[in-house]
This record gives sequence, C-alpha cells and structure tokens, in this order.
Amino acid sequence: MFCMRFFRLVGVILVRRLFCLMPLLVVWQAGLATKCPAADLQAPFLQGLREQGYFDLALSEVDRMSRQSTDAVGLLTLQFERGQTLGRLALVTSDMTAREQRLEAAVEDLRAFMRRAPRDARANAARQLLAELLIDQSTRRLSGEFRATAMTPEQAAGVRIVVDESREYLQQIREQLEEQRAQFPAYLPEDQVVARASRRVIDERLIRTQLDLAQCLYWKAHTWPPDSDESRRLCGEAGLEFDAIHQRYRSQLGGLFARLWQGRCFQEQGNEQGIRIALGIYSEILDHDGDSASLTNLKDRALCFRLVCLNSAVRKDYQLVIQEGTDWLSQASERSTSSLGQAVQWEVCLALESKAEDPDLTLEERLELLVNARDRALALQHFSTIYGVKAITLLRRVIPVLEEAGR
Repeated sequence: MFCMRFFRLVGVILVRRLFCLMPLLVVWQAGLATKCPAADLQAPFLQGLREQGYFDLALSEVDRMSRQSTDAVGLLTLQFERGQTLGRLALVTSDMTAREQRLEAAVEDLRAFMRRAPRDARANAARQLLAELLIDQSTRRLSGEFRATAMTPEQAAGVRIVVDESREYLQQIREQLEEQRAQFPAYLPEDQVVARASRRVIDERLIRTQLDLAQCLYWKAHTWPPDSDESRRLCGEAGLEFDAIHQRYRSQLGGLFARLWQGRCFQEQGNEQGIRIALGIYSEILDHDGDSASLTNLKDRALCFRLVCLNSAVRKDYQLVIQEGTDWLSQASERSTSSLGQAVQWEVCLALESKAEDPDLTLEERLELLVNARDRALALQHFSTIYGVKAITLLRRVIPVLEEAGR
C-alpha cells in the first residue's frame, strides 16, 4: 500500500513538472522544426521592448546578440530588428542631429535587409518603415527655409530620388494590401469577430498607405520652386489624390486627414482663392465633434495650418493669429512643447513681430509687441528643431531694436 502511494505521488510530481516545462519544450521543438535561430526567437521580445518605448534596451539586446551570433539567417534577423528599432527611435527623437543619425543608420540597415531578402515574410514591414523614414527625411529637408528655394538643383534632385523610392515601396505595399482586402466578402456577419478585426486592420493600413502616397507627391512638389509649373502640377495631383481618399473614407479619421492635406494643397497655391478654400477646410475640421487623441491631433494640425494662412501676405490677420494661437497655447499646455505646439508658438512670434510694423501703432504699443515676441522666442530657441532655429533668427532681428529703445 505504501509503495503504491509513493509511486502515485512521484507520478503526480513528474506530471506537474512536465506541464511546467511544456512552454520551454514547445519553443525548443518549434526551433528544431523550423531551424529557427535564437535571433528569431528573440524577435517578439524586441518588438515588445519597442512597443513599450524601451529602445535603448532593445538596441543593447540586438548588439549583444550580434556579438554572439554567427548564423547568416540570425544575422539577417538582427539587421531587420536593428533597423526597426533605430527607425522607431528616430521618429520620436526631437534633437535634429540625433534624429538624422539614427534615421540614416536605420535606412541603411533596412535597405540592406531588402537587398538580401526581398521576398522574406518581414519584407513588407521593412518596406513600410523604410518608406515612412524616407518621407520623414524628405519632409524635414523641404519644410520651412529648407524648401527648394534654399537648395541647390543637385540637392533637390537627390530629394526627388528619395521621394520616388518611398513612393515605389508604398505602391508595392498598397498592391499587397488590396489583394488581401479582396479576399474578404463584401459582407461579414457581426459574429465573425476575428475576420472583421483582421479586415479593419487591413483597411486602416490601406488608408495610411494611400495617404503616404499622396504626401509623396505633395513633398515632391516642394523640390521645385513654389511658382514653377512642375510644383503646381505635382501639388494639383496630390490634391486630387487627397480628395479621392476623402471621398472614399469621409466617415473615417483617415478621410479627415486626407481632407486636411487637401486644404494644404490649396494653401500652397499662395493666392487669395487658394488660401480662402484652405481656411474653409480647416474650419470644417476644427468644427468636428469629438475629443479622441487622434481627432485632437488632427484639429491641432488644422489650427496650425490655419495660423500659417492667416499669417500669409495674402491675409495679414496678425491679431487673429495672436489671439487664436495664445488661446490654444494656454488651453493645451501639455501639448504646447510638442512639434505642433512649437509650430503654433512660432506663428504667434511671427505675428507679433509682423503686427509691430503697423504704422498706426504708437511706439509703446510696437515695443510691447516686440517684447512679447522676444520672450516667446527666448523659450522657443532652446528646442533642437527648425522652430528653435527660426526663433534664434527672430531674436537677432528683435533684440537690437529693443536694446536701442532701452527695453
């Protein structure tokens, strides 16, 4: 009797330990079955680190594994993971120098991965991020003072090559997504939760890809002088693409984003009619109900674009810019230091300086406006962004005037 109880107890313990070891056995067996290197088994862990914002830890882990791995397949995986990590980190880096360095390193890794494994299952993800990084690189080079007017023809041609490369990647992604979307029936019952969720993910990615494709045309237009036929042609084509997206998805957030950028295309015309249409579109977006994070971001962008229109030589509504910009900065204190917040702050600075040139103002009123512009620019200059650079330029104009007046 004792022996039977003993062996039964031993059996229970062994079974329990076997169940505890099952997850490890499954992973080990899967690795043998697929000949999966350690780097591939670490991929979900690295993805988790990126999703939580632990980019430095993810990079350290990739570097550690790179020193230990000699398998060609494993090294390819690590190249993909390093490109993904550096790319995602670059997109959230505010310091322009560090952002550019990380972006270039990520692009180099992802391009190398695409050359070595163009048909890999991860190639689509590499294309998506690579296109996003190249667009980010192009937009920063073409925004503000860095538009084609401040670039040599060779530099502008180089940016066009990058934009075309982005568009090529995005077109490949769009075709794949459209093929995946076509596999779903026109109607899915509500009880097919998994299928409906999968279709929704594809729809969201398809909308994002179409938006990026249209933005490529918009930014390519910026590689030409603003008044050139080529710039107007490309901006017009981009506007038509944005309009098509808006018409197709007008009830979704992606459709509203397309509408926003359609307004930006009208704004780029620089004439009274284009500015008027753009302002109407921005007001339409700002009047939308809802306070979700995505809609708030959309409205912030619409406000920023609106202020640029009001500050233009066509409108010169400087007082309105000061009022609306100041109101937004006081209400959106948590977002006032973001890139959009810096853009709004800059438009207010510019409006203050421009309004100070009004000949109908008294000297004291003019000086008060310049003091306000100086104080805002002093805070803005500390950001390592294009708006920090612009603020420094404004200070060089304003401070000597104030010092001469004893202010």
